[in-house]
Amino acid sequence: MINQRVAATVVTLCLSTLGALAQTPTATPLRQAVSRDVGRSTTITLAQIVSRQRETLQKIRSARGVAVWREEGSTTSGAPPLRLIYFAYSTTSSVNLITAWDGKSLIRREREKPDWNRVLAAYFIQGEQVYAINPREKTRRGWLTQTPYNPAVHERNPIVGFRIEQLADEPVSLADLWATHDQMAGEAKIERVADKSEEKYAITFINAQKPGEQLYYVVNATKGYLNEFIARYSNGRPLFVTTIAVGNTASGLWLPARRVKWEYGADGRLLRRSEWYFHTLDINVPLAPFELSFSYFHLPPEAVTRTIQTNAPAKENP
Repeated sequence: MINQRVAATVVTLCLSTLGALAQTPTATPLRQAVSRDVGRSTTITLAQIVSRQRETLQKIRSARGVAVWREEGSTTSGAPPLRLIYFAYSTTSSVNLITAWDGKSLIRREREKPDWNRVLAAYFIQGEQVYAINPREKTRRGWLTQTPYNPAVHERNPIVGFRIEQLADEPVSLADLWATHDQMAGEAKIERVADKSEEKYAITFINAQKPGEQLYYVVNATKGYLNEFIARYSNGRPLFVTTIAVGNTASGLWLPARRVKWEYGADGRLLRRSEWYFHTLDINVPLAPFELSFSYFHLPPEAVTRTIQTNAPAKENP
């Protein structure tokens, strides 16, 4: 396969496609900037948009890299505000290692032996089994806790198994909204956004049970039908606003490269800002067996009992 790498420079360049949207610290101007040129009729359906969006994201079959995760403001997790996620995954296996970062130390492309006193979370998923690795919670398997894979808990959890598509949408995704659309009171309104250089669509969901509430999407058809803007409003006041910078690889594969989300209280006060972006990223490249096994974590001998193979090869190596 061709090495399809999105370096930090590409991530920076793709921000220019959002212009002021990605830099504006408040939500209301974002809504006005996107919606002022909306209103052209279109025949495209929500089902078509979701299908094409899925087709784009399904082209990513494997990946490895380092993602930066920053949170500012109120948080209930108690975790450090700046974290690094070292990850690798295929269609059947994944490894995840999250550490604190001071924002200054050099981020190495090749992960060294981790300081387990500073590791915030570590997970290995192989097939239908999920292994949590924690030296502070020793079990009969050493540092390992094994549980069956549960899609409701693990599938969209960046702490357990980070995946690129998690930057593309909210936890309740556009595909989820489409799947339950028939049960909603009222139709989703789709309009063409006036843009001379790119084909974009604005999608508005109205909550009939809560008058004044709206969920708003802007999808860029020119860039693989990926989301660039998501917001929820109550009586014109933002509850959250998300901007997504979409980049592409040398081969033309589109993907979410940077995501910023602002969350607001009922009084309009900014409660939290979260940001995700890639420091390094390789897509659809061959992954060596050690990259999708316990060997990835450089575990010491006392961490794993002999009944667990620390160098077990992955089931699939795209």
